[in-house]
Amino acid sequence: MAWLIPNHYYPWATFHTDAWVAVILSFAALAVIVRSSDKVNWHALPVVVAILSFVPFVQFFAGMIPYAGQAWVCTAYLLGFLCSLLIGSRWEAATPNMAADGLFLAIGIAAMVSVGLQLRQWLGISFDFDQLEIWSAEFSPGRPSANLGQPNQLATLQIWGLLACAWGVCRKKIGFAFSVITALILLFGIVMTQSRMAFLALFLITCAAWVWRRLWSSPKVPQVIILLFLYFVGCTFLLQYFSNILGLDVEIRSTSLGGASTLLRLKAYSLFLDAVVKNPLWGYGWNRLAVAQLTVAQDHANLTAFFLQSHNLFLDLILWCGIPIGGAVAVYFSIWMIDSLKKISNKYDAILMAFVFSVGVHAMLELPLHHAYFLLPTGLVMGMLNNNLHARVVFKMNRWVVLSIFLVIFALLGFIIRDYLRVDASFRAYRLEMARVGNLPPGESPDVILLNDLAEFIRYARKDVESDISEDDLQKLKKITSSFPTPSNMLNMAKALAYRHRTEEAYEWIGKMENVLPRGSFQDLQRIWINLSRTEPAIAAVTWSIPAQHPSSPPTP
Repeated sequence: MAWLIPNHYYPWATFHTDAWVAVILSFAALAVIVRSSDKVNWHALPVVVAILSFVPFVQFFAGMIPYAGQAWVCTAYLLGFLCSLLIGSRWEAATPNMAADGLFLAIGIAAMVSVGLQLRQWLGISFDFDQLEIWSAEFSPGRPSANLGQPNQLATLQIWGLLACAWGVCRKKIGFAFSVITALILLFGIVMTQSRMAFLALFLITCAAWVWRRLWSSPKVPQVIILLFLYFVGCTFLLQYFSNILGLDVEIRSTSLGGASTLLRLKAYSLFLDAVVKNPLWGYGWNRLAVAQLTVAQDHANLTAFFLQSHNLFLDLILWCGIPIGGAVAVYFSIWMIDSLKKISNKYDAILMAFVFSVGVHAMLELPLHHAYFLLPTGLVMGMLNNNLHARVVFKMNRWVVLSIFLVIFALLGFIIRDYLRVDASFRAYRLEMARVGNLPPGESPDVILLNDLAEFIRYARKDVESDISEDDLQKLKKITSSFPTPSNMLNMAKALAYRHRTEEAYEWIGKMENVLPRGSFQDLQRIWINLSRTEPAIAAVTWSIPAQHPSSPPTP
């Protein structure tokens, strides 16, 4: 039930949710491998993912990724995806539909509970008991997102919940009337997210249900699905009316595709395509889009924020790995989707395909698959489809060898969890220090084994840039700033360059700040710079002029 965890905070906002999903999958993987005596099939998809899992460390040794900790985390996500693909295939072969039964049950419960949490947020209801309050995430008026904290992600979870209803009916686990009532509730939950991505996904699923109409047990199924979609459309246009009747101060998002968030996304696509042109062969390193943005930011309009992902999975792959590798992987996944769609021959595989397709639509517009709580369930279902649709088996592997591989992956997960718990405690202590809460001495950097990037981030957050900064410390600061481009780190980078009398580079960083930060943040940093220039000649040598007019904050995508 990781989708219901309300903990989302810096420096790794999705750690708790991702970790819970990974731990649950680990136990499932052990049970499946130990109980099954057959060899494990390696289809082409897990082979591709296994090869891809070497890329982050190749980039680390090539100097594209500055910290081993970043490579470890990227590798862990890829290995987790690999594990879910293999387990989905093996589980489905051993006990057909059992894995999907459990997965859809968990999703259905999480999606329905999330609607209740949404209604609480939308209506402004407070719990009477403090013990219950901690299980609900804080909410800013606008688009209720339950405990996931992101409306579009919740919409995808609730679309999966709709598919769970369809699965339950097909498997005769729930009645048709119950599934329709549940679908009506879930659809209203999706309406509350005001997600345009969900509208597109539901429209495509409705079309697919009609195309696959011969697969359903009753000819009325496509008709019911169309009526449910029309209900969803009607509720979308009536949401403002409901809000007014209830006296809610809720701003309803425009249904127009030409809104501010769409224009912002198009500007981001233009910027990142330019970044691809600047470095087409090798990319910028896995999860290193901040570097790509900073490389071309001064040639584009201010996006008023860092885009740590491009909001398109295929574009991300190309930016991370370059056109040869990223493009090849994108083409392969496209071929896998098309080939799988052609092979659908029963209602169960149709629902599983809709599961993958819905999150795939989301991944073309945002970043759900960057999080384990979407990536691992998707891998599990793709593994099931590999088995059911008789995808080509590249080779078979003894289950004990696979178990050994899994144990290594689980050990990596354990070390990451161990390290992050220490990082989290250290970062909370640092925040208390900055807020001047208590009278404690400055804390130490966390003692970590793998996550050295986060340990360095906290260490440098506690340090101020000295006027006699060495070249070695400058290079370390550059690594930190490229990995964690916070306003304070960028300011420190410009200060360090000024202290080293590298004025041209200091001006470049000021220009980068002007082109990526919202106006308010930029002006705050400018005031700090001007105050420093009164006492520091090296800072005074770099004149920070009045910034251009920038938007005060980015629209919500």
